[in-house]
Amino acid sequence: MVRSAIQPWKALALGGFMAIGLALTLNCSGKSNPAPAPTPAPVTAPVITAQPLSNIVVQGAAVTLSVTAKGDGLAYQWSKGEFVLTGANATSYTFMATPESAGAYWVKITNSHGQARSEYATITVDLGYPVISGQPLSKTVEVGETATFKVLATAMSAMTYQWRKDDVDIPGATADTFVTGATILEDTGTTYSVKVVNAHGEALSKHATLSVSLLLNGTFEKTDVAKLLPTSWICEFPAGEGNGMILDYVAAKEVPPEASGNFGLVNGWWSHVATDAAYQTITIPVDAPAPQLLWVMGIGNWFASNPEAPVNFWWLKIRDEAGVELATLLALNDTNYLLTQSKDLQYVNRSVDLSAYKGQTIRICFESSQTDAAKDSIFVLDNVRLVTK
Repeated sequence: MVRSAIQPWKALALGGFMAIGLALTLNCSGKSNPAPAPTPAPVTAPVITAQPLSNIVVQGAAVTLSVTAKGDGLAYQWSKGEFVLTGANATSYTFMATPESAGAYWVKITNSHGQARSEYATITVDLGYPVISGQPLSKTVEVGETATFKVLATAMSAMTYQWRKDDVDIPGATADTFVTGATILEDTGTTYSVKVVNAHGEALSKHATLSVSLLLNGTFEKTDVAKLLPTSWICEFPAGEGNGMILDYVAAKEVPPEASGNFGLVNGWWSHVATDAAYQTITIPVDAPAPQLLWVMGIGNWFASNPEAPVNFWWLKIRDEAGVELATLLALNDTNYLLTQSKDLQYVNRSVDLSAYKGQTIRICFESSQTDAAKDSIFVLDNVRLVTK
């Protein structure tokens, strides 16, 4: 059998067609790997990158709070405290500063993957004009002393002060504190106030009244340190008893009477029978209008129940220069005050008219007595003054 030979060039051509066919077959089979598609960026919950800031603003100014956050599809809702603010749904919130708008603001940011809550931004609204937070206080001083009045005011801009005496400007009195000259008896009843002004407006303080006392050391703050006795009062008490002393209310944890200071004059006894007194000699001017004796009195019991018959007594007496009793103006005993059973004294404001003694030199005497050693009591005096009206 004779085989026909294939020419070399035909074999080469046949091989080329076979390769092309194989390639076409592979390309049409769908078994090749396509190029990878780009990966989409992940969607996450909101993240706050800049918080809203607290601020102090003047009343009437525009306030803008803003927040910066990252994330897709963000929605905003501003709130003040626990109250949702209608229409406040942007990255910033603007409002007018009023006293009512002061408070803490925050914003909640949400999207389909979660939420974020901002920190609080506290808005403080300054009224612009001065606000008096500390009023001048009424004062009682002794004849010849000075009196100091002070005001405390706040504002965002600079303030000026003008003190007034009986509603008339005092020349040169333009600081937050005013000190009078040496007082005389006729200064009693004088009022002092202050006007505080800045670029936004003004504020006028309340009136503080000055009382000038004829009694020296009426608040017992100035004492003979060695003896713990008031320098202007004479104390009569049994030797060695230690009564008629100055009581430090802070050390004894008592309640100080009014604003006269931390010290008061004590009449009282501890588990024994005693009588004592404190007096001051004074001359009441014959032309003194309506001289009034005023004081603050604290009384306390240390026993379980009030006795059926009084055992503790207290008197205000008037004596002449020689010590002869002229009158008893006030008498108190156990039945005149409530049981305390503690050192929290009950303070009462008292006063009597001394017009009957104008032109006379008299002793004003505070006296007390305890007749039962088992029924301890205490009597405290402070802010004693004699003023005219």
